[in-house]
Amino acid sequence: MRRSGDAFVHSPSNPLPTLPRRRMMGILMKNRAVNAALSAVLVATLASGQGGWTPEPSMNLVRLGGASVGHGRWVYALGGNDLTTDHASFEMFDTLTGLWTLKPFPAGLTGRSFGRAVSLGGYVYFLGGHDAIVGHAVYAEVWRYDPSADTWSQRQSMLAPLINFGAAVLDGKIVVVGGRQPLWSHRNETYVFDPTLDYFGAPIPAWTQGPSFPGYALDLAPLGDCIAIAVKGGIVVQGAGADSPVTGASHAETWRLDLSCHADATWTQLNDAPHAIRAFENVYGHVFGLGGYERVSGTCTLFLDLVAFEPCQMAVRRVLPMPIHPAGSGVVDGRIYIFGGETTSQCSTGPFTTDCFSWQL
Repeated sequence: MRRSGDAFVHSPSNPLPTLPRRRMMGILMKNRAVNAALSAVLVATLASGQGGWTPEPSMNLVRLGGASVGHGRWVYALGGNDLTTDHASFEMFDTLTGLWTLKPFPAGLTGRSFGRAVSLGGYVYFLGGHDAIVGHAVYAEVWRYDPSADTWSQRQSMLAPLINFGAAVLDGKIVVVGGRQPLWSHRNETYVFDPTLDYFGAPIPAWTQGPSFPGYALDLAPLGDCIAIAVKGGIVVQGAGADSPVTGASHAETWRLDLSCHADATWTQLNDAPHAIRAFENVYGHVFGLGGYERVSGTCTLFLDLVAFEPCQMAVRRVLPMPIHPAGSGVVDGRIYIFGGETTSQCSTGPFTTDCFSWQL
């Protein structure tokens, strides 16, 4: 594999490096055994109601609407706002040292909120978002951060400008689902990003359109204010957004998208969540919903809870209290980190916090 400009280039004559098959199978079998053991511990912990929240050092800035992701030993918080400024910066929490490090965005990457972040192939990808405070421009841009070199690069843009969409990594690809565009326009499209095609001169674009969410055809809510998580070989999605900013009700329907064969990808409706979920996280194959809200006739209530789901049908296993309604979250070594957000059940009224906590099995 060689590097051309800022993108990695590969071809049949210049293939990606691979491990010997026997060694790779050994690593996979070992990882599966470890994950199965940790999964059993997690199930026992949930059944007993044990496990608690540990205070961690606070982050530097209030980042409402910020993107977040766990990557390596760090948890990242990117962009967001404090109701006066869209932050053109990000910060990363080192789970080994317990320190937050604040860094500026590169030139060209403006402050923005309500984008999404994912971890893929040694990089952190930051997608979409908009100017929440001034201008309200919505972006299709994709930026990639390389932690090993502490550098940013702009990648191929999404096929549409989006905010509040679902984003997850499945089979080495980024899957983007739903979201919103300006004027409260909820979307039901699915887009798939293949990083192996993200280079100048690639034979086909890195972004392709996948199967649209069937909500419109089934007279169900489109996927505005969407969240997504990869689990059990598919993407679990919830389109929680209200039908209108003032009078609309929030939604708690969950769906599974099977992309095993792109041409025949299917959507399957699962159990409803107790309420609209703020974010999903995957811990050893188990799905957790972090916080959430319910909006009825313009009245909004926040839920400061952690909802443990059975991952196949999204049945609720247990509901545990959380100290905050987080603005961001990430998982490192099986531990869930939450940070920022609100401290009461009142939507968007504050007080807003920079507190950080982790959930210990």
